[in-house]
Amino acid sequence: GSGYTQILINGEPAPSGFLLEQINPAQVERIEIQKAATADQSTQAVAGSINIVLKTVAKKRQASVKLGVAYSTGRPTANVSALYSERAGDLSYSLPVSAYEYDSSAEMKVSRYVAGSLGTV
Repeated sequence: GSGYTQILINGEPAPSGFLLEQINPAQVERIEIQKAATADQSTQAVAGSINIVLKTVAKKRQASVKLGVAYSTGRPTANVSALYSERAGDLSYSLPVSAYEYDSSAEMKVSRYVAGSLGTV
């Protein structure tokens, strides 16, 4: 990024055009935050750095599924995420999948109310 905080992925600078939204939370092992720059960092880390450490691919096949429930807009909503990792010779891969229930009618009610209060339809 062009800001003052450097974003790192596994200790390496994120590629140009990288967006945090490209990382599935199921792939993240931990996030390390350094508040101040050190002498060995680039000038992009003036305000510190964020290092996103991704989970390593297992030496054998792994699969996990997580289910969740939240209470939003007066009713429960569900979410599910799954992660499948495998190694085949020199090739290793991870396949993260996430899905969630979203109540768009609640957002529409808010949007209409806000638009109405501004005097527009």
